[in-house]
Amino acid sequence: MRVKRRGSALIRAAVAIAVGMALLAPTASNARTSQENEPDDEHGSGSARVEIQIDPLRADSSDINQAFSDIRDNVASQRVALDLAQQAVTDAETALTVAQQVVADTQAQIDTLVLQSDDVVIRAFMSPPAERAIEAMTAENAVDATMKQTVLDMQATADADVLSQLEDAQGRLEDQQAQEQQAADGADAAVDEAQDALNDLEDAVSQQTRFTNEVETRLERDLGEIEALRDIDPALADRLAAAAADLAVQVAAARQQAEDEDALVNAGVDPADPNAPTGPITITIEGGLAVVSCPEGLGSITVAGVIARNLQGMLNLAAEQGLPMCGDGWRDTAEQVALRRAHCGTSNYAIYQMPASSCHPPTARPGTSMHEKGLAVDFTCGGAGAVGWGDDCHDFLRAHAADFGLYPLSGEPWHWSIDGN
Repeated sequence: MRVKRRGSALIRAAVAIAVGMALLAPTASNARTSQENEPDDEHGSGSARVEIQIDPLRADSSDINQAFSDIRDNVASQRVALDLAQQAVTDAETALTVAQQVVADTQAQIDTLVLQSDDVVIRAFMSPPAERAIEAMTAENAVDATMKQTVLDMQATADADVLSQLEDAQGRLEDQQAQEQQAADGADAAVDEAQDALNDLEDAVSQQTRFTNEVETRLERDLGEIEALRDIDPALADRLAAAAADLAVQVAAARQQAEDEDALVNAGVDPADPNAPTGPITITIEGGLAVVSCPEGLGSITVAGVIARNLQGMLNLAAEQGLPMCGDGWRDTAEQVALRRAHCGTSNYAIYQMPASSCHPPTARPGTSMHEKGLAVDFTCGGAGAVGWGDDCHDFLRAHAADFGLYPLSGEPWHWSIDGN
């Protein structure tokens, strides 16, 4: 009888790694993300990932919050499925152990009965029944004959009982071995299902981690932009800072949840940015710094020399159309370093590598803003604060900025750069 078994120690070890991520019943959000088209990883089909239809770099905060909720719910449901699958492995292996013990007990009984049956066969060969009957009849008197016959009858009954027990035990053994095989197959199937459940959990955790990292990137971009805005529109900067703080809470909670269980590493996702500087950075300003004059005495904008001529031309064109514009361009990286030192800590890690969401308040890392490279401008309109959706200056920018090599950052009508970042 073949009884196949595969050890579940590997499953339990893997489960111990992934278990504890209480990060899901999925509901879809309402925009598209690059994650939807990610190639499936080595764990499985990717079907365990919830569909998140937003771009975390461009979506508004409410959609991002909904996506975080969907992903957490999904990981939680995969965690429950894994717990159930692992319990099924335990139950199946317990059933197999019981079945194996029953077979072992019956086999031991058979071994004993086989020895006894050997004695029956030997006695039958050495003293055939006919000879024993003659011996009883040749007894010296009737009493002796009766006693001898009684003893012979008892021995015959005992011998027959041994053979009967052996036959019954052998029949039971076949049934029990079939049940043992069924239990072994069930245990193997439970191990397979637990492995599938573990793969699904790892897929879900991997998606959660990637999404968290993408939102962290978006948060860092937003935070850098907020600091650049403070000089031209403090009220707008404060509103954006409040929204960023809410987003940072989500990011920090998701990251901490993953780090607590070592899930980032175990999901094959490295939370650290390999390109993040480990110490003071130097930013090259293409063409050096240049000052561009704003019309009607509104001031000036300092930018990288490589975009100064185009920016001046665009401001002049806007003024010709009755739209005096100005704004804020280059921002010294030293200012961001000072903020990080105050909000994040004084070590090189705290200043240059710590995730923005881990600072209090959340603060972008130095070198992550296009303003620090002099390649972005936050525009004001007529000296009345940052350009807003649908105002005349925004309409002008939409119509003409691309002709001068400047492109908008989605969601921020005032921010234009050489690449839309």
